[in-house]
Amino acid sequence: PVAAFYAPTGSAGFDVRARFTRPAGRLQVTTNLLLTLGERELQIRGGLTLQPEIDRLFSVEVALPPDWHVLGVTDQAGQPLTFESVTDSPGAGRTTRLRVRLPACIAPGQEYAILLQAVHTPAGWLSEWSSTQAAFPVFAVQGATRDVGAIAVQPGEDLTVYPDTLDRLTPLDEKEASRYGLPGGS
Repeated sequence: PVAAFYAPTGSAGFDVRARFTRPAGRLQVTTNLLLTLGERELQIRGGLTLQPEIDRLFSVEVALPPDWHVLGVTDQAGQPLTFESVTDSPGAGRTTRLRVRLPACIAPGQEYAILLQAVHTPAGWLSEWSSTQAAFPVFAVQGATRDVGAIAVQPGEDLTVYPDTLDRLTPLDEKEASRYGLPGGS
């Protein structure tokens, strides 16, 4: 019980009034993203482990970085999941999100992992250059109340990566990187 009271009976009786509210649903997400720099494109392989609290989860939406194309979404066993890209406000202020329907609902407290693969060719990537910049893409689960995880960069042949900024990032050792399903460590 939430509350207990002594309740006299008889002609005087008692009076109780209450307001009932349903707590807001919460969703914890653990993310791992591996950015591979290729000769023709950038590629992301990522995992999103979803753990709902309070409400069951039937689908999830992931905000996509501009101009990234999702090639596939699977469960942890490699089974394809139904997904669609949804674009809001076509034009300069557009936002795209990935809507993934889960094969079965995820009960509160349970975990379910989805894996995604996406590609992007930045402007000028295919031209001759000796040095260029690229931002690490953000794939964020909408409605997540907590999102933690790890990112890694894997340069292709003949490429070396140097970070320009490291805001709010902590280097991981090999053991910590493997905990998030990522290769190596710094």
